[in-house]
Amino acid sequence: MVGLFLLWAFFVDNHIYEDEEEPAPSEIIPHYSPTNFEQPVGFASLEKVHNYGLAHKAVWVNVLNSNYQVLLLRRAGNLRTCPGRLSLLGEHESQEDQLHGKFGEPTARRGLKEEVLRPDDLYKAPIKHLFTSLLTISTGGRVDVQQTWFGYVVYDKPIASVVLNATEALPYAKFYDLGEAFRLVELHSYKFCLPDHRDTLYLKSWALLCKKYQTPSCEKVLKRVQLFDVETDY
Repeated sequence: MVGLFLLWAFFVDNHIYEDEEEPAPSEIIPHYSPTNFEQPVGFASLEKVHNYGLAHKAVWVNVLNSNYQVLLLRRAGNLRTCPGRLSLLGEHESQEDQLHGKFGEPTARRGLKEEVLRPDDLYKAPIKHLFTSLLTISTGGRVDVQQTWFGYVVYDKPIASVVLNATEALPYAKFYDLGEAFRLVELHSYKFCLPDHRDTLYLKSWALLCKKYQTPSCEKVLKRVQLFDVETDY
């Protein structure tokens, strides 16, 4: 009896149950010197990178359809950062991305391939750079010290929505006119991921895209575009 009791206690103390799933392993990503993002330091789990504020790299991608409308996705409810909020498509640089030796496009292309299920050829479209910015973001007890590459892709076929990988976002997402999206984040920034950084994360990109494509909804945005005017490599 004593032996059976000890065996039972061992299983309870160590939480070993046949129907209990082990937690999914955290993604391993590169991190860098906080004073020099060209100097890799090593690799760590995404959780550790955030918990300890390790400097790392990521991308945010504006997905445009043939009418130059921008895709806004709604983040999955189980995510730790910004659950249920509107956002652009984002991705952290991976170990494999780092091997390409060029920051930005490889990560953006991989993110499009992994996250956009339909149209399944969107990731093959040319990806362009808008600007790069260093962001320090504190949210939910975590810290992002992140060199962030902002870019865009134009899908040259008519589409009104896309189907996304449901592990990161709600499966269906729609497109908005650039001016409509700009006004939406100005008036209702609380609906968006990281609203305190709305100028960098959203408005700057959309102002630059309005300047390039000058769609009808951009008229009011263009009056303010000088606020965000930077050099780009369209």
